This record gives sequence, structure tokens and C-alpha cells, in this order.
Amino acid sequence: MMRDNAALQSLSGADYGVTGNQFISTSSKNNFLLITGYSAVGLIFGPYFYESRIAAGMMIMQTELVNLAPWGGSTPSMTQYACLNMYRWVPGYYNASGFNKVLWERTPYLFEYTDPVAGIGYYRTVLTAFTAEEALLNRAEAYIMKEQYTDALADINVWTASTLNPARCSAATLTENVIKNWAAGMDYYQPDKPTSKKKLNPMLFTVEEGSLQEAYLLALIYARRVEFFQMGMRWFDIKRFGIEIYRRTLDEGIGVASVDDFLPVDDERRALQIPRDVITAGLEPNPR
Repeated sequence: MMRDNAALQSLSGADYGVTGNQFISTSSKNNFLLITGYSAVGLIFGPYFYESRIAAGMMIMQTELVNLAPWGGSTPSMTQYACLNMYRWVPGYYNASGFNKVLWERTPYLFEYTDPVAGIGYYRTVLTAFTAEEALLNRAEAYIMKEQYTDALADINVWTASTLNPARCSAATLTENVIKNWAAGMDYYQPDKPTSKKKLNPMLFTVEEGSLQEAYLLALIYARRVEFFQMGMRWFDIKRFGIEIYRRTLDEGIGVASVDDFLPVDDERRALQIPRDVITAGLEPNPR
């Protein structure tokens, strides 16, 4: 039931848009639920200057998202792109003055014309709201929380077999020792020294620092971050595991120019605001 990432890679040389349309195809057996929406994410997460100042660029890829993974990686460098090739479907990299984006084409840019002559209408996209990959990784997380690590590892390796290029990974099939050593070999994330090892501060359960459970969860969260990159799913992990967030200004290389803001675990801004029409009707808004 997994996505055919190798087939998507075979389309990567086509015009931009072809791969995205295949990603959301109703014939893809991994797509359980698709929804349409008015959205400009196809521009934001496309090879366009639109909102490029807040894009995920090579610095984030190198230090915490696709590189230095449980399955391998290389020393972070702006000129080191080999880490992108660890995946069966290789993300695209676009770099120019004031423009630095790494992209998987998962939210295609679509346009609905209301007046074709005038060339006006609405930005649209189609989202894969529920997939086989999400179901699989959710079950792996449940196994980890129940400390059923053998079952969790089996599920994670179904995902790695579908997602990773074994010829480009040092450990495309994960083992418990690989996961433990990977987690133990990293320092915890600091905003000016980023890594993929972020402290977990869940409010409804506990995860012991340095434990086998923490190592498995860190590996799973990494896999989820890759799988749902630019899909809007990261926020659920941030809230569920109490991951603290920093707003940073990045420099032109792979460094951090400044740390500008901080979202702690108990910050009221973590609660999504209720709809405006409900507030207008008299319901008290969430505190911000």
C-alpha cells in the first residue's frame, strides 16, 4: 500500500506540476482521502519566489530534516547535496539570490479561472488528507508508546523500504542498535546549533531522557518529518510531544544569523484560534 516513490522520481525531469499531479492521483493506492481547497501552497512550496523568505532551504535540510538521519548522511555543507539522494524520490533544490528552497512536489499549484479572458480566478490545490504512510507511522508510534519495539521497528522499516534508496544510505534497514547509536550520538537541538534531536516535553505522558523509548520516538518523528514535509502535519507532533520552537533568521550559508522569538511548551499561542464567525457570534476566543 506504500507510495511508489521511484515512479515519482522518474517524473522529476518533466515540467513542474506533473509530479505533483501524480502525487495526488486517485489511482495511487496509498491515497485514502483527497480534499481540495483554496490555497496558495502550490506557489509557496514550488520553484517560485512567492514567500521564499520563509521557505525550508538547504540549511534546514542539512542540519535537521533530510541529512544526518538514522539511515545516514554527511557533514553539513551548502555544497553537499548527496544527502538528498538518500531518498528514492529526490527532492529538488532551487538556489538564487534571496531564493533558497528544497521541495518535494506534494501540493501542486492549480488555478481555477473564473474569467479566462481576464485571466483571473482562485489559487487551488489538492491535499492528501489521509494516506497509507500516515496510518503505518501512527501505528508504529502506538507500538513505541506500548514499548513493543519489535513491532514498531517492523513498521518503520516498511516505510524505509518504500522511501529510501538503499544504495545511498548507510543503514536503509534500521535496527535497534542503529537507532540507539544515532540518538546517543547527537547533542540536543539548540537554535544556533540545530540538530534533529529535539527534547520531548509531552504534557499527558512522560518520555525518559536517554531511554530506548526516546530513541525510537526521535527516529519515528524524523521519519514523519520527512514523510509530511510541506504537508502541514508537523504541528501535530510539535503539540503532542511538547517540542519547543524558535523563530530564527538564517544567513546565506548554513548558519543562524539571529534567534528572534521562542515558543515554549505552555505558550497560549499553541492553541489554534476558534473561527472568526464563532467569535462574532459571542463565543469567547482562545487567549493568545
